[in-house]
Amino acid sequence: MSGLKLNYRMNECPQQLWLEISPIHEAEAIAQSQAYSNDVARRNAYLSHLCLQTVMAWLKSEFDEPITIVPNAASSIWEFLSGASLQIGETKLALIPSETVNPDQFCVPFEWLEIPTWAANYYLAVQMNVEEDEHWLRVWGFATHQRLKAGKADIMRRLYTLDRQDLIENLNVLWTARSLNLESDVIAMTLPTCSLDRLESLLEKLSQPTPYCPRLEVDFDQWAAILSNEFWRQLLCQRRQQAEAAQPIQTMAPVNLRQWLNQKVEETWQAVEAVLAPAQAISVRGSSQPEALEAIAPILRLVQSNSSEQIRQQAAGVLGEIGGNHPEAINVLVELLQTAQQEETRWQAALSLGKIAPHHPLAGIRRARLIDLGLQLDQHQIALIVAIMPKTSDRLGVFLQVQSVMPQSPLPPYLKVSVLSDLGETRLKAETRSDEATRGKDNSIDLRFSPPAGTRFQVKIELNDAYVLEEFLT
Repeated sequence: MSGLKLNYRMNECPQQLWLEISPIHEAEAIAQSQAYSNDVARRNAYLSHLCLQTVMAWLKSEFDEPITIVPNAASSIWEFLSGASLQIGETKLALIPSETVNPDQFCVPFEWLEIPTWAANYYLAVQMNVEEDEHWLRVWGFATHQRLKAGKADIMRRLYTLDRQDLIENLNVLWTARSLNLESDVIAMTLPTCSLDRLESLLEKLSQPTPYCPRLEVDFDQWAAILSNEFWRQLLCQRRQQAEAAQPIQTMAPVNLRQWLNQKVEETWQAVEAVLAPAQAISVRGSSQPEALEAIAPILRLVQSNSSEQIRQQAAGVLGEIGGNHPEAINVLVELLQTAQQEETRWQAALSLGKIAPHHPLAGIRRARLIDLGLQLDQHQIALIVAIMPKTSDRLGVFLQVQSVMPQSPLPPYLKVSVLSDLGETRLKAETRSDEATRGKDNSIDLRFSPPAGTRFQVKIELNDAYVLEEFLT
């Protein structure tokens, strides 16, 4: 694409955000869009991937804050709708791409406003230009959640629509409102319950191949119940793709945990601090800072002392926060890994080493993702945390934990987490307890094991009749 052409366009509308599309993102979008079930879905995926990656790259260059993609498994949405959503701190942005050349209306599907976990503070109108000689996008305006809900509601097409003059063109207005804590409120609908029998029946109907998205073929409440649940949405997406290819239903590719040790982590698995609320990631200070050097010395002595294992374990945790790139801190953690008597201490040493020296061959890694059991959890958000560390004989230590996203909030009773073999046999299992009032009394449940290299296993999280399966490979 000619930079002169883009500069000319930017001069025509200087208040709008114009971004050039990277050839790398272009290649990625073409490759990942091929799996979808029809041409409409493939185009949704292509445009949404380009929009998401281009805008996210720009945001990362402009803001020194964690930026995450929400909801989980965003790519399964593109089988049905275009669009994507990002979270910066407490602010949620929905990106709605369109190829309309001179848009005079901003149209947003009901799903992006009414599904609680999808609803955003701000909605960005994005024009995509992917002609042969020009690849760029522009954000030509934005609107708040409330403003869109107050716009025209097209019941037949299930779209909220605003005229061009009703949008705010300059994104600086959004950033200013955000800096002043004047966030737009989000008021999404409460989805009604839908029985599992009804959901299965809907899945059967909606899984049939069509050259278009079947979103208008069932009542919106039922449609939203499926899309809002990550498990049901991915299953429907998978069934449609496999029905189109006339292939038997297969499970999704397993998560290769050994690749995590090489820092190759899937985008759906995030740093734990980015998933659990409140999201307050602790920066790891480098050893060149005088205050860090002063703080590290007594912590190092604690780890190397004859103190109790619990104190050494706690000291190792502190080193993971303040010992960034400090050679002695790295050496002390490696020594603790090799000499500690308790498995918990070795885990803490490995994970702290992973924070301050992620490429060390003994470093551990910990990641998390939200788990959606939909109607069963009554909006109670939970997360699956997976930690790994290298062990002897080419084994991999695996630590699984399920806990509530909100701090000090107990998990619901009778929530189960199981480790299954590749044949579906239950190998390990844990379940939350209830108190006398049948309320949950456990803040987390966990399992720990050390499978050999090449082991396939599944993690099943279930409550009542709803469950989510995640497959892993060591």
